[in-house]
Formats: sequence, structure tokens, C-alpha cells
Amino acid sequence: MPQPIKLLALDLDGTLAQDNNEISSATQKALYKLHHQEAVEVVIATGRRSVSYTHLTLPTIYSV
Repeated sequence: MPQPIKLLALDLDGTLAQDNNEISSATQKALYKLHHQEAVEVVIATGRRSVSYTHLTLPTIYSV
């Protein structure tokens, strides 16, 4: 039996964030569902400095 996924680490550029540096509504809803219904921790893995991504809509992942 496969182990359940406990953590999802996503890169920002070209993966999570679109060309306009925004996270789509559909992606936010999917991450919200993963976190709240499937108990998967969602984390950001990036080479960016924190000041370059704090303007993104990251908090809405947990409050959609």
C-alpha cells in the first residue's frame, strides 16, 4: 500500500506562480483542498529572497 503524501514542496517560478507573479484561483483552491481535506503540508521551495515573493497571494492558499 502506498504511503500518503504528507508534504508538497512547490517552486514559484514557472511552477506555482504565473508569468504575472500571481497564483491562479484554481491553483489556490486545489492547494487549499490538499491542505484542509487531505492534510498535506504545502510549502514554497524557491531560490528567491523572501522580499521578492511576499507580495504574492500565498496567505490565500490557507483562507480561500
